[in-house]
Amino acid sequence: MLDRSWATRKVSIRHWGGQKALCLLSDGNGQWTDEAGQPIAELAGCVDIDLSCTPFTNTLPIRRLAFTPNVPQEIDVAYFSAYELTWRRVRQQYTLLASDADTAVFEYRAGAFVQNITVDANGLVLLYPELFVRERPLAASGIEVEAGK
Repeated sequence: MLDRSWATRKVSIRHWGGQKALCLLSDGNGQWTDEAGQPIAELAGCVDIDLSCTPFTNTLPIRRLAFTPNVPQEIDVAYFSAYELTWRRVRQQYTLLASDADTAVFEYRAGAFVQNITVDANGLVLLYPELFVRERPLAASGIEVEAGK
């Protein structure tokens, strides 16, 4: 769950049909607690999250932070493994490389991993090479979709 400033307020992950779940809460300013309300000191200062199974979480810092071209921004995030239902603190860096009215390209770094991510005007990932590609919307493909079908 996000607030209006794109800060994460709640992360809840449950495997389909499974009993095990993970739920953490944030005040939106980097203070985290578990479901029982116990503080999680390791995540102090982490406003953003990174969820292993989706490129959407790259949108959060891209939307929340103000970028100057070619000036790196380092942040600490709460990284969640959806498969293992675990979390840990991770340092990430985003650098705006290029932008126009429709797209922007950011260099993303986490440890030794480096990748250029292309996003649309809303900061949603279009291309994350070797990991994710957003397919064309149905309207652009010529396929008509009827409501309720």
